[in-house]
Amino acid sequence: HKIIRDSARSGQVIVGLDNNSERVAALKKQGFEIICEDLLKFDPREKYDLVVAGEVIEHISDQGGFFEAMSRITNENGTLLISTPNPSGAV
Repeated sequence: HKIIRDSARSGQVIVGLDNNSERVAALKKQGFEIICEDLLKFDPREKYDLVVAGEVIEHISDQGGFFEAMSRITNENGTLLISTPNPSGAV
């Protein structure tokens, strides 16, 4: 989140998402804008221009639900960037 935030152009809003309330609380104390929510249930009022799913897809058992969520939260002309350290490790 810090790398993305520091790399963003001035004026852009960077929001993190995590389902671990302790981790979210710690990151909020550090000044990060982060939401505590289950990705598969996340339904924001506004869609995002860029969604970065960094090294999370291999931890998600419902990958169909993951892609449905990505479609739901990304703008029509938005970009989804997925990275994984182990592409064969998907559940």
